[in-house]
Amino acid sequence: MFWSRPVLAFGAALTLVTVAAAQTTYVVQPGDTLVGLARTHNTTVEAILAANDLSGTDLLAGATLVIPDPARYTVRSGDTLSGIARTVGLPVEELMALNNLTDTRITIGQTLVVQRPSAASEAAAAPLTVEVARGESLWVIANRHGVSVEALARANGLSPEARLRVGDRLTVPVAYAGSAGTADKGGGAEPRVTVAAGESLSEIAARHNTTVDALMSANGLTSDILNPGETLLIPPASPNVDAGAPGIIWPLRGVITSYYGPRNLLGMTYHYGIDIDGDVGDPIVAAMSGTVTYSGWLGGYGYLVIIQDGDIEYYYAHASELLVSVGQWVEAGQVIARVGATGRVTGPHLHFEIRIGGQPVDPLPYLERTAQLP
Repeated sequence: MFWSRPVLAFGAALTLVTVAAAQTTYVVQPGDTLVGLARTHNTTVEAILAANDLSGTDLLAGATLVIPDPARYTVRSGDTLSGIARTVGLPVEELMALNNLTDTRITIGQTLVVQRPSAASEAAAAPLTVEVARGESLWVIANRHGVSVEALARANGLSPEARLRVGDRLTVPVAYAGSAGTADKGGGAEPRVTVAAGESLSEIAARHNTTVDALMSANGLTSDILNPGETLLIPPASPNVDAGAPGIIWPLRGVITSYYGPRNLLGMTYHYGIDIDGDVGDPIVAAMSGTVTYSGWLGGYGYLVIIQDGDIEYYYAHASELLVSVGQWVEAGQVIARVGATGRVTGPHLHFEIRIGGQPVDPLPYLERTAQLP
């Protein structure tokens, strides 16, 4: 196969052909290579070639390249949120949480975040500075901002028993991100679909791995007749209790304040896990052993740990402090985080999810059947 080397004039801009990824531009420097640029910008040589309609890898210093951003996606005609989610390998509700979406409607030209932020980048953006008022202690400030006393003391080079002076300025390592007027009790936003002309409930149920009865129950329908343009909540599939591994441990001692399933709370109509009440700083333990695949901030989940064992994932959300890192192996019962009030919440608690093959299931049958207390 033969290809012709592109001829680039100094300062010429290379234009973008139709690609979905969002992009930035870069002026080629002497010594640059496509391999090096791809590594630096967390993309691939093939993506850069396609974005600039290049057939060869030679670069000319001074030329302007379009660098596609793999962390973002620009919506094209015909795209759906569920289709984009499948392409990028994220659950729909997680994609919604990353982009602060309340439903699945998207528009052509809209740019979506399609990669989880790293724990390091989120942690760097989170600190908050506060001034100590009369009567305030480390405990008061820590409780107000959803962090442990130990984490607040450590961030400021203090001992947990230190006394504060009025006017002192403290760095709060994790800011409380919710408010009673706008928050819910946790979890990702629920997926919804807009009914197209001619669609039936059975077709929608089959496409989203659920049932007609579940669709009707989740949406309060008394008839299976649908109207084009109508928006439907898509409930998760029914849990398969037999798929649960034995030996699971309760991740937190406390009262369950919100159960899995339909609910009506501040606009949220489906809850994909259970909420267990706790105080800021209480230890959260791994329900099962596995590998940490995520440890950082994630939209409405706040500070989140995800641990995976085979095709089963365990989500631990709204933490004040994360004690494990991505790639780390943890044992069941190991302390992995501390209770907090980060993300979309009304108070400190643990939001706990189990997902099998990416599909949320009710954690309670597994916990009630086999779980031990931590």
